[in-house]
Amino acid sequence: ALASVDPQRAAEYAQRLQVPDYAHLDPEELENGTIPKYAHMVKRGADGDAQKDQQAKKKKKRKPKYPKNYDPANPGPAPDPERWLPKRERTEFKKKMRKKDKNLARGPQGSMVVDEKALRKTGPSTAQVELSSDAAS
Repeated sequence: ALASVDPQRAAEYAQRLQVPDYAHLDPEELENGTIPKYAHMVKRGADGDAQKDQQAKKKKKRKPKYPKNYDPANPGPAPDPERWLPKRERTEFKKKMRKKDKNLARGPQGSMVVDEKALRKTGPSTAQVELSSDAAS
């Protein structure tokens, strides 16, 4: 920061800095040497067996949390597997609709279900009774 404002003072600070000495390192030796692989190194125990260390660090299996008033020994009936389907695609709903369709499809078009007793009048039939001549005139 001082180099642009006060170069003399910046030079003073630069001389005070301790730069490490690399004279003892040979660049040719470093280029030709092998690169150490620290990522693949594993800490080993006193007996030198890495697999035992990994087995000892296995996570503890947690107990499952159940809903309130749920008995895992007696779970009861399994939930309906079709509960995620839309209602019109479920088998139970289709069965109910077929029963309704059977009752509606009987008879001619536009007819309604009517009770036969309500249609009949009470009393004797007049279909075969002759009309008197007095009533005709």
